[in-house]
Amino acid sequence: MNYDFTDTLPGMERSDSAFTNPQKPKSEASMYEPLPDQPTGFRNLDQADVLEDSVQLLCTPTSRNFIVDFGDEEAWVTFDQPAETVHSLLETSRPSTLHTRWINIWYPFLQRPLLELLAQQYDFSPRLLALMSSDPRRMRQYPSQPVAVEKRTEDILRRSFEDIEKGLSSSPLPATDTSSLSSCNPARTGNLYDIVDGVWHYTSLDQGRSYLCLGFNSLYNVHAVEAGCGVSEESTGTKDAPLPHIKRVWTWLLICADKTVISINEDIYPYSEGHLSHPQHLVMMETRRNLMNVFRSLSKVEDSREANPLVLLPIRRRLGDTKEETAHRDKDAPGLLFYYLFENWFNSYSLITRRESRYGMELEKLVSTVLFLPSFAKLTLSSKKKCSRHQSFITSTSCMVLATNSEHSNATTRATSDLSIE
Repeated sequence: MNYDFTDTLPGMERSDSAFTNPQKPKSEASMYEPLPDQPTGFRNLDQADVLEDSVQLLCTPTSRNFIVDFGDEEAWVTFDQPAETVHSLLETSRPSTLHTRWINIWYPFLQRPLLELLAQQYDFSPRLLALMSSDPRRMRQYPSQPVAVEKRTEDILRRSFEDIEKGLSSSPLPATDTSSLSSCNPARTGNLYDIVDGVWHYTSLDQGRSYLCLGFNSLYNVHAVEAGCGVSEESTGTKDAPLPHIKRVWTWLLICADKTVISINEDIYPYSEGHLSHPQHLVMMETRRNLMNVFRSLSKVEDSREANPLVLLPIRRRLGDTKEETAHRDKDAPGLLFYYLFENWFNSYSLITRRESRYGMELEKLVSTVLFLPSFAKLTLSSKKKCSRHQSFITSTSCMVLATNSEHSNATTRATSDLSIE
């Protein structure tokens, strides 16, 4: 299935060299076949038609995984390999010219044999493997009647303020506001995606003898998609996000001792079975934007995006060519790949840095709401009264101290005068 890139978001524009010549003949047959008895389908990523096909597969919701073996001089890619083929690749030594390998996995809950294979190869902890193999997060059931959130929040804040005024600890929330440790509670079931779905940011660090694993939540601003398509938050699955128009995605990043980098991505629409609506597909593209930029940087095909310096990643392309500059590139490449997969500059800029940042807007809205709450006004008035009483107390105390000092000073003067007279 081919996708039209006319709706592609900024930063993911098509490459002129890869997309403007659809009649260009295919590149020659692959010359990299690491498994003589088992075809792997590796293709030269430095060929324009291979890059075009690969980008289409990156944009396809049904793609399961890909593997890129690369070095300074060449890069090879293959998509949707079964666990048995990946196992054979891990057991086979790579050529010295292909010093780095990138394994990317989508739909991890459908590829548990592959996850178990990687866990055995790199000796993951049992806990890490179990979390990686979690089922998709449960679908939420929405109430038939909307909840009056503002009124409910005001009642909670008023109760808390009154407790503070009385010098009491905050009253516990009603039983409906707290989740009991039932059989479906994420803390008891241990389902990773249900756990992280209830928090804004969360990171997990796991380290073994041959790997370092970083797990983290990412928040993606999809307001442009919802506004451009004229759809609701329910259509894109952002209704229950920690911020409006935000899509949360969990990612695992691993860097291994054999210069292999592994990225495992949560499926944002696990119950769609790959059949996404147009807005959902655009949201998926937004969450894969950084991955696509990193992937493109592994190809030496001329790219029109190079007009934007922020997409020029120094993974395979460097300016220096001296012996000192080239001596450690094979060691630098895995770390650079790991770093740029994590950095995700475009997302940080759209979510946090810009003036229309969702964080800034929501914080300002929250402050304005709290300031106009009646309970906050009572608290402010009470605080002013207390401050006034404190000022009166301080003034009275100061006067007493001054009077005492004055009396003490007069007594000292009289005593000195009497001593002089004597």
